[in-house]
Amino acid sequence: MENAVLSFQTPPDVNNAAIDFKKVLTIAIEVGKGLLSCGSSVSRVENAVERICLSYGASQVNVWVVPSLINASIITPDGEALTLLGRVHVVSNDLLKMEQYNQLSRDICYKKLSLIEVQSQLNILATTSNYTKAVKVCSGAIAASAFSILYGGSIIDALLTLPIGGIMVFLSVVLSGKSFNSYARCFLLSVMGGVLCILFTAAADAIGIECHCSTVMIGSIMVVAPGLLVCNAIRDLFVGDLFSGTFQILNGILIMLAIVAGYASSMILFKNVAVFNSQIERIGFTYYAYAVVAGIIGVIGFSLMFSIGVKRILPATANAMVTYAVYLTISHFTDEVFVINLFSTMFGAMVAEILARVTKAPSTIYVIPAIIIPVPGGALYYTLNYLVQGDMLLCQEWALKTVLILLGMAVALSIVSAIFQLINPLKNKKRSFLKLNKKD
Repeated sequence: MENAVLSFQTPPDVNNAAIDFKKVLTIAIEVGKGLLSCGSSVSRVENAVERICLSYGASQVNVWVVPSLINASIITPDGEALTLLGRVHVVSNDLLKMEQYNQLSRDICYKKLSLIEVQSQLNILATTSNYTKAVKVCSGAIAASAFSILYGGSIIDALLTLPIGGIMVFLSVVLSGKSFNSYARCFLLSVMGGVLCILFTAAADAIGIECHCSTVMIGSIMVVAPGLLVCNAIRDLFVGDLFSGTFQILNGILIMLAIVAGYASSMILFKNVAVFNSQIERIGFTYYAYAVVAGIIGVIGFSLMFSIGVKRILPATANAMVTYAVYLTISHFTDEVFVINLFSTMFGAMVAEILARVTKAPSTIYVIPAIIIPVPGGALYYTLNYLVQGDMLLCQEWALKTVLILLGMAVALSIVSAIFQLINPLKNKKRSFLKLNKKD
């Protein structure tokens, strides 16, 4: 569960007669739209809009949010009912701006900001870009190349993956800004990524440079994997937003199918061109050395691609690597991918929730880097590879492994969400008790 947005002890001291509740509702919707457009979960948006309206003196607030729409209504102290809709057309993975919108919602509740101050900050946020496209493209390219090494590739594979990842991230950013259909975008990116992987590795092999199409393709798949979407879907389901959670899970499944269809199409079309050499076998210290270095670079790259704030990257990366260490440790005792991903993801998510509360930031900022390494990009690739080759037994085996990995991660996130859902009410009750004792 995400860090609580804004429980506040008492509403601001305001003169309700002087408050423009139409403006209050408009501002609350704008903050909610900002959060939603940056990749926030539905539950966080509903919480923020409700708390903002209550903090300005609304008697009753009802909020309903789906991934592209916010519907909010309030009843003023005078009994007037007001309703407003907010439509979100473009959703991106801008976690730093999400943190800034989240901080603004906290400031509204705690610092009693005036409507003019809030509107001024909203205007600044709407026109501010924290990371340039160049930074996102370069970081995505580096992350893709690092993950090609993490999955058994060579330095040559990483160099081949670098431009492919950069091109895919660039086109993703451009198409996202134009409200391009997300399924069509993922399909086109996957087709293009698959074709580029095959052509680049075939050209390298033709001039005598040994490379591995499989690891290059796995690195490129990681760029389009819908990790944030699945994470938010699990959270929303567990806090009772069944419609939004189900919708986002279905959305995630459709995106995964679009990725599968895209890469499978490229592999079928260029089946006679693709060159698949045996992967590099790394054991012992060499394996761990490559895994640690590639993992750190990959997590930092994806953190920048998702626009995580610079001051959050170090703790997020540390959590990701410790989580990966837990993953590798459990792997020594069992081959059950469900168990491995269940317990390692639980560990990473628990640490992420604690970090979120310590730093007063949304836990998504720490959860996404923690689970990015176990995301089944490799398993998905091998499922596709054996499907194209017509080996249905191995295809089914890897497809089942992909599902079990995702299921283990989903169950782990659900368990951690449940634990912190129980902790928050107890924490609030303790605060109330201490406050009453202080008054006595």
